[in-house]
Parts: sequence; structure tokens; C-alpha cells
Amino acid sequence: MVPFLIWVGYLGMTRAVSKEVREKIVQAYDRGLGTAKEIAEIFDVTERSVRNYIYKARTTGDLTPDKPSGRPPLLTEENLAVISDIVKNQNDLTLEEYQKIFYEKTSIKIARSTMHKACTILNQRRKKRVFMLQSKKGKTLNNKEKIL
Repeated sequence: MVPFLIWVGYLGMTRAVSKEVREKIVQAYDRGLGTAKEIAEIFDVTERSVRNYIYKARTTGDLTPDKPSGRPPLLTEENLAVISDIVKNQNDLTLEEYQKIFYEKTSIKIARSTMHKACTILNQRRKKRVFMLQSKKGKTLNNKEKIL
């Protein structure tokens, strides 16, 4: 039995092969420059990809890469502009408060981590509030006083 990590291999995402390279792959196969496996090695793609490009060229004639699947990103240019305005106008709020204001303006719910990522992308620094601790008797303590 093969260990799991060796069996899985590389699971990283790769970029789509451009239309021009796909056309060159199909042309190389049509000219008989080698088998699908040999052409895959030449162009540094998988044999399955070569076979898919050949099939797609024969059936549709269009080798344009498909649009990536998945959910569209929430941090679009427009949304980043809204977040930038929020942070610039009120730079002492918490991430949760920014989330709430962003939702009120756009009707899009985002996670606190997404709000943090947006602030990082925009290089927006938030002002830190100075919190006052309250003792059990209701007396306010400074940050400098020790709590027993």
C-alpha cells in the first residue's frame, strides 16, 4: 500500500494554459510530432490535458480557456472603495462594527477575517481604543493600576 502523502501527490492549483499554447499542442498532435504523452512532456502539461484540447478542438473548434468556476470574490474594487471610506471616516471602530456598517451600505455580509483582509489590502490602519477596565465595585481602573 502506498503512503497517503506520496499517493496524493501535488494538489496545487495551476494556471489555465493560454489559447495560443493549446492551439500549438493540437497542431503538434495533428502533424504527428508524437503521441499525446510525448506532446504533454514537451509542453509540460498532462496527457489528459492534451487529449481534452484535441477533443475540444474537434467538437467545438474553440480552445479558449473556460471561466474559472467558484464563487466570485467579495473584495471587488467597488467593495474595497466602500470599506476604505468607512475606515477613513471612522478609524477607531472594531472589525465587527465595520462589518455592520458595510452590510448597511451594501447588503453584503462578510466575515470579520474578510474585513481584516480588506484593511490589510488597503493598508488602512485602525486607531486603537484605550479600554478602561472596571473593578467589581464599579470603580474604573486605568491600564497602569494593578488588578488584584
